[in-house]
Amino acid sequence: MTNKKPSKRGPRKQNPKSKANLVSLAKRPPKERKKIASKGGRISAKKYKDELKLQRIAQMLLQSKLPEGELKNRLIDAGISAENATHGAGMLMKLTDKVLENGDVRAFEAIRDTAGEKPTVDITSGGEPITGIDIAFVKFDAEKKDGRSES
Repeated sequence: MTNKKPSKRGPRKQNPKSKANLVSLAKRPPKERKKIASKGGRISAKKYKDELKLQRIAQMLLQSKLPEGELKNRLIDAGISAENATHGAGMLMKLTDKVLENGDVRAFEAIRDTAGEKPTVDITSGGEPITGIDIAFVKFDAEKKDGRSES
């Protein structure tokens, strides 16, 4: 699976006793399986809550008001109200600067996508959406194409 270099000490050998200690879930009693699954569920829920916390913090930062300064004044001059002059709006202004100054395509795509104008690809055939591709193999005769014949 991975292309690891062989160890200088030779191939790694497993202790045969370590495999004997492993017990599959199928062979465990139902109470023990439930206990193990419960532990996994608690850890999964904690991880999910932590990710939600980070998401909320990111949203709070984007929605927080910009301090007085040049960037806030530029946003107000561009027609953004003082209450909407947030860090998120400031980031979009800076991305716009990158597009206008350097022609940064990635910055342009980020602005376009944030504005909800991301293009979608819709492949249809005769008005019906294509759900799969059929590939037909055709026998190709090289002699006929070149105009040569075997004699």
